[in-house]
Amino acid sequence: MKSTKFIVSAIFALGFSAAAHADAVPKRTKDFTGNYQTLVKDQQAAPQIADYIASAYDYVKKSKKYDRLGFTKDDISAAETNDKSSKFSTSDPRKVSAVISVPGEARNKGASTKWDSIMLRCGITDGKLKAIELAPNKAGK
Repeated sequence: MKSTKFIVSAIFALGFSAAAHADAVPKRTKDFTGNYQTLVKDQQAAPQIADYIASAYDYVKKSKKYDRLGFTKDDISAAETNDKSSKFSTSDPRKVSAVISVPGEARNKGASTKWDSIMLRCGITDGKLKAIELAPNKAGK
C-alpha cells in the first residue's frame, strides 16, 4: 500500500514538473554549424545571437505549428537582452539570468504563403541556453 502511494505521488510529481517546462532546448543537429556560420558571416550576427538563432532553427524542426523561420539583418540588429533574473515565461517558470529576444517570422506548417510575426525568446543562465520559445510578436513588422 505504501509503495502504491509512493508510485502515484511520483507520477504526479513528474507530470507537474514536465508541464512546467513547456519546451525543451533542442539538441544541435547537423545543420547547426552551417546555420551558425551563415548568420555570422552573411548576416553579421554577433556570435551569441547567431548561436541562439541557429538553435531556433533546430527547435522549429520539431514544432507542431511552424516549419520554417526567417530573420533579416534588421531583425538580428533589433535583438534585445533583458539581464534581469526572472522566470522565463508564464508557460515555463524556470529561473533564467537573462532573456534574449529577436523579432522574426515563422511559416505555418501546411500554409507555404502564411508567415506569422514572431519573437524568438531565449532564456540564458551561465551563458548557456536553458529555455526557448516562439511567441507572437505583438509589435508586428
